Amino acid sequence: MTPRKKSSVSVYEFDSYREYLRAYYNERKQNDPTFSYRAFAKRAGNIAPNYLKLVIDGKRNLTPAMAEKFSKGLKLNPDETEFLRNLISMNHAKTDKQRNLFYQKLRADRMYKRYRRVESHQYDYYSAWYNVALRELVSLPSFKEDETWIANRLDPPISPRQVKQAFQKMLELGILDRDAEGHLTQSAPIITTGNEVRSLMVKNLHREMMARAAESMERQPPEHRHITGMSVAISHRQAEEIKRRIIQFGKEILDLVQEDDPPEEVYRMNIQWFMLTSPHGAGGKS
Repeated sequence: MTPRKKSSVSVYEFDSYREYLRAYYNERKQNDPTFSYRAFAKRAGNIAPNYLKLVIDGKRNLTPAMAEKFSKGLKLNPDETEFLRNLISMNHAKTDKQRNLFYQKLRADRMYKRYRRVESHQYDYYSAWYNVALRELVSLPSFKEDETWIANRLDPPISPRQVKQAFQKMLELGILDRDAEGHLTQSAPIITTGNEVRSLMVKNLHREMMARAAESMERQPPEHRHITGMSVAISHRQAEEIKRRIIQFGKEILDLVQEDDPPEEVYRMNIQWFMLTSPHGAGGKS
């Protein structure tokens, strides 16, 4: 019997192990109609015949011990197996601190860098608050492509080296471009990462910006900032309605900044709407 070729689906292409397993199964089924969940279970060391399907459907989680058996069924080499373990750990992490830790382990893999180089740079972009600020600064009529001037234009200021590295990264990602005269201009990139990493990127950015908001109370005079808050006791229906209005307000702000007034400064607006009570007590656990 001719040995089966290794699947063309690579674990390095995914940030969700369930999506990887789904793609693997579909590819195997397409190439070999006789392949089944039962056949995989046998290759994986006689696990439950429907275990792969339960994991793909989100009805079971992979444990470290079961991950070893799955690796055998998937015919993964030691490096791929370690990547799968870290992927599982990231997917099941309870906090973003843990998710970031395991994502850094994924990024350290040389094959990840080969398959997901752009995604890795996108993660860096959203992990530093000043990248977003620099992108907006480019649109100011007063903008000068002078690293020292730019570094001191931000509040708090950053180093010229950080400015240089940030622009290099944004040009590589297509977040910035150069016009016919060589001037930096904004472009409209599309973030194409999977949900797991994209969500982590966005939350990292929110944390960075909330830290800048806290600093602004010390660094900036009241006329340059507005920070307010309120605590209210309301119904679940009212909470959802307020959330809807906050979303609508954000859209109105975006419409406003599209008007013809020439930009003069770069601002950031954070809006937080969150619970101060737990529905069931003890952190929300019933």
